[in-house]
Amino acid sequence: MKTLLYISTLLLLISCGQKNSNQTAKKNESAVDNLADNKTNNICQEYSKIKAKEIPEKSYPNINYLQAFQYNDLTLLFGSYQSEPKNLLKNDFGGFRLFVMNAKGKLLFRSKGAGDSRSFSPEFYKLNDSSPVFILVELGDEGGSWGNNVYSISGNEVKDIGNINVAKQQIVDGNFSFVNIGEFTQICKIGNSFQFNFHTDSVTYDPNGKNEKCLDGKNWHYIYDGKTFKLTKK
Repeated sequence: MKTLLYISTLLLLISCGQKNSNQTAKKNESAVDNLADNKTNNICQEYSKIKAKEIPEKSYPNINYLQAFQYNDLTLLFGSYQSEPKNLLKNDFGGFRLFVMNAKGKLLFRSKGAGDSRSFSPEFYKLNDSSPVFILVELGDEGGSWGNNVYSISGNEVKDIGNINVAKQQIVDGNFSFVNIGEFTQICKIGNSFQFNFHTDSVTYDPNGKNEKCLDGKNWHYIYDGKTFKLTKK
């Protein structure tokens, strides 16, 4: 009888030990999975510059455009109004802007005007079909670059997500000038957010503006979380 009791107790202890061991193993596996997920979420999925399809010259009512592109079913016109309409917002300063039309020619999106900017040159960036396409449009005048307006395209939805109020100072023709920061910008998708990193030692914030100042390019970047777009220190 004592022998049977001893054997039963021993089997119970072995069973409990196996359960604890299995639970510990599952916890370790879960921890490894979480660590792997965290590492995946911290990986930079880098965007690549793409060449959008330019479309033949065509006339559009009351619009003068510099460049026109086709992206999926959308027509993207980078230009200005021949005659500014009266229903513009109070904080719309006119000038160059982005117009987006569908296949039937209906206006789907109109950005705010770029004011006195003499340039409005777009570059397109893409990661994959499930992530938004970004368009960086340089603004500037004879004094150099003012930075870039940033737009996103997801399906047929276009958004004006903000402005990269940064340029890079370089010597051009023997004089200091601000050049397009877009040429030194890396766009990364990390988790559910997007980072606009600068591959240069220094950048100038608010070039030729009242708040102009020099920043360490490697310690600052813009972050877009799907709602806000802001300059952030790393």
